[in-house]
Amino acid sequence: MNRGWVKDWRKAEDNPLYWDIGPWHLFCHLIRSAKYQDTGELSRGQCLINCHNLAKCYGVNRSTIHRWLDKLRKTGLISSRVVVVPNRATRNIVVSVINYETYQSDEGGDATSPQQARNKPATSPQQLYKKEGKKGRREEEVLPAKHTYPDTFQSWWRAYPLRKGKRSALTAWKRARRSVADEQGVELSEAAEYLRSKARAFAQSDDATRDGGKYIPHPATWLNAGRYDDEETTIQKPAIRFE
Repeated sequence: MNRGWVKDWRKAEDNPLYWDIGPWHLFCHLIRSAKYQDTGELSRGQCLINCHNLAKCYGVNRSTIHRWLDKLRKTGLISSRVVVVPNRATRNIVVSVINYETYQSDEGGDATSPQQARNKPATSPQQLYKKEGKKGRREEEVLPAKHTYPDTFQSWWRAYPLRKGKRSALTAWKRARRSVADEQGVELSEAAEYLRSKARAFAQSDDATRDGGKYIPHPATWLNAGRYDDEETTIQKPAIRFE
């Protein structure tokens, strides 16, 4: 059965991850797993992975898989986003192979010949990472002035039901955002959105609404304790009966 082909150029040896067997083997697997054509759910050059299944195949734990994916992102080889599947505990990840055409040309013709590659603007993995760093996962938002806060933090701050200790909350929020990004293998922006959604859910939970919000922890305390991973329960208000 003809399962197609991919390119494996010798210039791959110039990549800093070439001798890092785990991440490089995973990258080769992602190239071969990527869709050759758009499928509706996935675009050309994308594949859907599950870190739990990959960990079993490689005989490692999930944190190792997340570490390998992180290395591939940092060197500009892939980008990724988390996909939540309804009624399932695990999360899948959509991986996009950057410059997929370098490894897979159109059938019947060499869409990316060496001559064409030479005519293209040079874009090394290091250059890709620098570009992605402006708005990618490893961006660290710096406060430009005193009492100025990042928009993503402000969005989380407005969602949390208690607004006290803003500066300490910012420090805890950055730490929690990085932790979520590393554990789930997502971009920092996606991790920030995850924290915001969890803050909104907590605002409607029993702990936040009981006794007029008497038991709401300070924002930094909530973040440092990892409360964003709690399963919140919402109070069911009794129906009003009219006699």
